[in-house]
Amino acid sequence: MKKLLLTAVGFILTLGMSQTAHATTFLFTSCHVTGGCGNLINTGAGLGYGQVDVVDNANGSVTVTSTLYDAYFYIATGAGDEQYFQFNGANVALADITPSSSLQANAGPFTHSGSTFGFGIGPSSTYACPNNGTCPYTSSITFTVAGATIADLTAKNTAGEIFVADVSFPAATAKGERRTGLIDASGGPTGGTFSVPDGGSTMVLLGSALLGIGVLRRKFARI
Repeated sequence: MKKLLLTAVGFILTLGMSQTAHATTFLFTSCHVTGGCGNLINTGAGLGYGQVDVVDNANGSVTVTSTLYDAYFYIATGAGDEQYFQFNGANVALADITPSSSLQANAGPFTHSGSTFGFGIGPSSTYACPNNGTCPYTSSITFTVAGATIADLTAKNTAGEIFVADVSFPAATAKGERRTGLIDASGGPTGGTFSVPDGGSTMVLLGSALLGIGVLRRKFARI
C-alpha cells in the first residue's frame, strides 16, 4: 500500500510540474488609419488583421508571437514611435525581454492617440533595413519575457488597448500607394475574456495532499 501511494504521488507531482499552458489569442481588430484598413480577414482564429498568441511556458516565462494576416507587414514609423509592436508589462524590466533575430526590445513610454505603452519591439541596430524610412519586417514578431505571467502582459492601457502594431497594408491610397498606420488588439476572440492557466499547480497541490494523507495514515497506524 505504501509503495502504491508513493508511486501515485510521484506520478501526480511529475504530471503537474510538466504541464504547459495553451496559447491565449488576441485579435487585431481596430484600425487607426484615415480611410480605413480594409475588410477584416478570417483565418480561423476569428476576424482580424492579425493575431497575438500569448503562451505561459509554465517555467516562469511567457512567449508572445504577433502574426499579421494576408499582405500586411510591420513597419517602424513615427506613428508608432519607430516600434513595430507595443505592449505593457507589469513587474517587467527591459532586461527580461528577449526578442527573436533582427528585433530589439525598447523601453517607453510610447504614446499615441492618447494611449501609452511601456515597451516596444523594433528593428535591432544590426538589422539591414531594406528601406530606411519604414524598415519593413515581414515575419512574425516573437519575444519571450522572463519572470512574467499572461496577466502581466495583457493589461489594457487607458484607451482600452492590449497591443498595438505599426503596419503597412494593401488598401491603396488615392495615389495608388499602400496605406500605413496603427492597428490594435483590445480583446480576445471571446469578447476580451481570457483565463490564466495554473501551470500545473492544481496537480501539485493534489499530490501534496495525497502525500500528507499517507503520513497521517502511518502516524495513526502506530497509535
